[in-house]
Amino acid sequence: NNADRQYTGHHYVGLLVSKVSNNDFEISNIEILNSSVTISHNLNQTVTNRNLYVGLLGGSLQGKISNIVIKDSKLNVTQNSVNGTYGGSDVSTAGTYVGGVAGLIEQDKGKGISKLAVLDTEINLEVKQDKKSNGSGLYYAGSIFGAYRSDTSISEVVSNADLSFNYNTYPETEISNKDIIYIGGLIGHQSKANASDFYFFGNV
Repeated sequence: NNADRQYTGHHYVGLLVSKVSNNDFEISNIEILNSSVTISHNLNQTVTNRNLYVGLLGGSLQGKISNIVIKDSKLNVTQNSVNGTYGGSDVSTAGTYVGGVAGLIEQDKGKGISKLAVLDTEINLEVKQDKKSNGSGLYYAGSIFGAYRSDTSISEVVSNADLSFNYNTYPETEISNKDIIYIGGLIGHQSKANASDFYFFGNV
């Protein structure tokens, strides 16, 4: 919670791991039960807004991810502002990424991503701009992944999560500077890989 102090770094948040930077890394046969993550981010706008990557398993991941079950858990994320490429960030990583499993699967990374389940879990997201925005931010959210940038196919994914998103734009923010938002039942944004055996029984 950075409401009372400045900071300059990106935030990676997860219950198992914050960030994985090795594509040979393996995460498998993991259960996360009755757990929660609550984030308050970009509340102090006296410095450049920063990117956020958050998931109940991990914030930003690559490698092999399989046989993951997340159940009876909760993810809460509140922000006053969302970063974007206007802040000088790479378009492939700029913004906020929130997922029940992970916020982001990184560009052209990932091996054997399959058998993922998010069950009886709540994901509550809120953006409440308290100042005029100087640029368009990017927001990606889904009950499994916020964004899936891998070129590796993904399969056998199921979720019945409830995902809520409450967004309030500051009245004086110009249309050209409004944030771009990608919300999906399973994945907020998927750009390359094939997907198969996807099942969503939740609510958005």
